[in-house]
Amino acid sequence: MSLFLLAGMRQRESKAHLGMNEALGLVTGTGDVLVAFLDHQKPAALKLLEYLGIDESELRNHLSEIGETQEPQPEPIDLPPGLRDTVSSISRPEGKRPMSAPVLASWRSARQRATEQGKESFSANDVVAQLLRHDCEARSVMLGFARPDEIDGATQILEGLDAEEVDFMEANRTHLRKVLDAAWPTLCEVKGSMRVHLDEAMAKNYEEHPARYEQPLALAEELQRPCPIPEKEFIARVGTCLHAARNEARIRRAPETTLDHLLLALLQDGTATSEFLDRRGVDRVTWRAELDAVLPRFEDGPTIPPNARDLGMNIPDDGSKIRRKKDIPDNVDIERLTREERAEYFERVPGAAKFTDLCWLLAYQREELTKGAGLILSAGITADEIKCELALFESGDPDWFRKRPAIEPTYQSVATAAQFEARSRWAPTVLPEHEMLALLNGSTDTSQLVEDLGLDGKGLVQALDALLPRFASGPYFPEPSSTCNAIWLVGGTVHASDLQIVERILWWNATFKENEATPLVQLLRNAGLTLEAVQQRLREKGVEVREPLRES
Repeated sequence: MSLFLLAGMRQRESKAHLGMNEALGLVTGTGDVLVAFLDHQKPAALKLLEYLGIDESELRNHLSEIGETQEPQPEPIDLPPGLRDTVSSISRPEGKRPMSAPVLASWRSARQRATEQGKESFSANDVVAQLLRHDCEARSVMLGFARPDEIDGATQILEGLDAEEVDFMEANRTHLRKVLDAAWPTLCEVKGSMRVHLDEAMAKNYEEHPARYEQPLALAEELQRPCPIPEKEFIARVGTCLHAARNEARIRRAPETTLDHLLLALLQDGTATSEFLDRRGVDRVTWRAELDAVLPRFEDGPTIPPNARDLGMNIPDDGSKIRRKKDIPDNVDIERLTREERAEYFERVPGAAKFTDLCWLLAYQREELTKGAGLILSAGITADEIKCELALFESGDPDWFRKRPAIEPTYQSVATAAQFEARSRWAPTVLPEHEMLALLNGSTDTSQLVEDLGLDGKGLVQALDALLPRFASGPYFPEPSSTCNAIWLVGGTVHASDLQIVERILWWNATFKENEATPLVQLLRNAGLTLEAVQQRLREKGVEVREPLRES
């Protein structure tokens, strides 16, 4: 099924610039599935092409000439009345099904063959083999390169090959970004008077005070100004940040305002972001220089650069909701109502969130291709740390960032190194194993204890490395796993020695998994790095230790 989804992704990417309705209304044909097969099952695809003596680029050219599929739609499904109403309410444009009849028939044939052979599943290779046996657009294209008997022989070879696993989540994330990037201009074509009023107001402000828009906005100073409408303070502060980002874009005559333009403004002195980064030891001058170097300058650009997709899709809100005050008559077109007329039917209920410019930093965790994301990664800043800062701010202390104790350098350095170990393997999360590797690879109390005990530190590192899988792709900012978080919460803080991290891991296993040692703990025990040895060294350092809890 993932092959069909990948084929649909490719289609939507090609049509997203025409609008989301156009992209989502496409039907996946056999030609689309064959292209997805060439993209995502390269070993099997190369075997197929080699057997048939087909040049891949020529085949792709002919498949591209198919355009939108003209294959027939599947027969409609006879549904019960209640379910039929539900399905019709979410039907695709013109009642189209998401895949053509030959595509659906190929999928069903592959499933039936697998069932007959006693298999629990079937692969992408099985689907393509069945697809090339059906009368369809993909087979018609292939017949231009090979005889029917040659194609039948190739399908038998396909069914004997192992399919390559596809990281569907990563492919889907990349696909969504491409679709939104392409569709963003049409998504921004907001109908109605509200957008028109906003554009007119910004244009008028520019004409009256052009100097205010042609130089960097003093963001910290602007954010300190009293808000004339308290219940709209959050959205007003967000608007001030967007104003600062637009100025940075306008100075460079950029066609759009991006997240990286915003980060230039957030790095100014006096912002909550700058306070946070200073405490993390970030050289903001260097960051600004690097951002300025990658942000291009243009000869000409719009007076009001619109928000780019990476900025527009990540604008924070205070949790406010729009509530309908009364029913809307059938003859009323909501899109054509003025602001005053809309107020007759809807009202805005403000949220409770308070504004701090730090909230923007979470956007860079989601937009990994921005320069800002790379800078934050290089500083070892995780999403959890940012969320912690935001939670402290929400506590209501106006001087929260000055009173917050510095992050414990002992643990922070290990956490940053562990995240790097996870990132180098494209791991989805940071595991205790990554933390141990970080400890053993550095000049730490842990590595010193291993040496003092006469243990094979190099062999231990190699064994740990063998325990950790490597992935084809993964997040740029892997978060701590649930195990890491649970061990941390129960094990206590780290403040005197990095050996407390090792103690925490061993203590957790001894307390909660006494009869089921994890592979990591078993490896450490076999190497001679036991809880008793670690706690003895901690006692020598004057650090209090805890005995494992036992069930009564």
